[in-house]
Amino acid sequence: MWTRFVDTSRTESLLRKTGLSRELTGIGPAIAKVMFAPLVALLHIPIDETGERQLYIATSARFPCKDSGGKEVDGVQLGDGIGVATGIDGKVGGGVYSIDYEGEGTSPRVQELMKGFIQDSTAEKVWKHFEEEFVRVTGSVTI
Repeated sequence: MWTRFVDTSRTESLLRKTGLSRELTGIGPAIAKVMFAPLVALLHIPIDETGERQLYIATSARFPCKDSGGKEVDGVQLGDGIGVATGIDGKVGGGVYSIDYEGEGTSPRVQELMKGFIQDSTAEKVWKHFEEEFVRVTGSVTI
């Protein structure tokens, strides 16, 4: 039984080889490509692995929805020594997670930033904007 209601994974991985830079023309982009090529070659995550990581985050019992009560739920079962992740609200199984590129929790500084977002209702403001844009594009709140 699948227990997730809404599952969105948004990541920022600046060092992925996607081929998008081939569309950039001119001397500036050419210089940037040459300068950054060694760095990208050393630190990039291959596109297949990026997809695998996304799939793990979206389907792992490590990152359950908030309604799970912090308990391991359906999904890819956890191995020994791996527990349910702590959400940005500081609760195990909080439903919203801020993780690094290895799927681990972020620094205390980032956790404090997230607490600030919770306190000033950033999520509600973003959701309202999302709904407004969805209505603008589709003409309806739902499809």
